[in-house]
Amino acid sequence: MVSELAPVVLYLRHLVEPEDVLIIEEPESHLHPAMQVEFTRQLAGLVRAGIRVIVTTHSEWVLQELANVVRASTLPEGEREGIAGGDVALDASQVGAWFFKPDPNGEGSTVSEIGLDEESGLYPTDFEEVARAMHNDWAEIVSRLGEAE
Repeated sequence: MVSELAPVVLYLRHLVEPEDVLIIEEPESHLHPAMQVEFTRQLAGLVRAGIRVIVTTHSEWVLQELANVVRASTLPEGEREGIAGGDVALDASQVGAWFFKPDPNGEGSTVSEIGLDEESGLYPTDFEEVARAMHNDWAEIVSRLGEAE
């Protein structure tokens, strides 16, 4: 974790200024989910300070916390107190999310912008499909183990 975050911390302390662009590839690398969530809040704070932040991620934790940060902005400031990340809430217009999916023809990727889903309050991805498939595999294995006994 230290080796992953140290360059970012040094950059932020000594080089970054408002209107600068910070690009971070997969900030979740080597971070526990709780730290991924906290780091996402710190990135939101940078955006509030006028720094442009671009992040690539495969982390459901990062996307879910980003969704929380955006949803918190719909609350009046006085009602954000006591909500984790409420102090760094970002308006939806300050956040963009894009989903890269392999092209079905095997020719690169398709890219589409995703917005917050009104019903779930999350950025829709295919993460839950992967989790569901893994669970189904587990259930099939358990079922077959039960049959063998």
